[in-house]
Amino acid sequence: MGGGDIEFFGTPAKSKAETASSSPTKPKPTQNETEPEIAAVPEEPATEDVRKEEEGDVAEVHALIDHKMLDDKSVDLLVHWEGEPVEEATWEPEAEIQEGASELLFTYWKKAGGRDSALFKTEAEVYHVFRILNHEKKPRGGFALEVQWVGYPASKGNTTWEAETRVKSIAPELLEEYWESVGGRSSFLSKRGRTKKN
Repeated sequence: MGGGDIEFFGTPAKSKAETASSSPTKPKPTQNETEPEIAAVPEEPATEDVRKEEEGDVAEVHALIDHKMLDDKSVDLLVHWEGEPVEEATWEPEAEIQEGASELLFTYWKKAGGRDSALFKTEAEVYHVFRILNHEKKPRGGFALEVQWVGYPASKGNTTWEAETRVKSIAPELLEEYWESVGGRSSFLSKRGRTKKN
């Protein structure tokens, strides 16, 4: 994922209720001062069965048109919705696009010359946790967690192993969700104490 200065962030916290109830606005595409100068427009929009809930209706992503980095260092993508004019494209969070249209997102970044080069021309590299995939117990105690980052597939070479303390500081909600999904952190801890004598 490149060299240089790196900052890690968890996915911006949104409750499931907030995510489900928020309806996208349809602003005219504008450029933000933090937005990279060069935007990659897919020549042939990928057709993937991607769905976005919009006031009860389901819309499919036709193409990803542009991207911009926000003040919190997260990324929004300009989405052209199937059946809608391109003028009604909306800005959507990268993590939401990855959740429903990961292949389309990865193809977009590939055509843009790679996510790192498209986003981090002069800034420090910034990564947001998308999902925790696995864990390993460290020999000296604690855990290492395999992390998938927003904008990257869950394949070898794109995920990293991070100390649990680091993940807890950057994405505590995702860490808690992960441990709950695998039966709780305590179920993976070694039992301490003396062995029983017969």
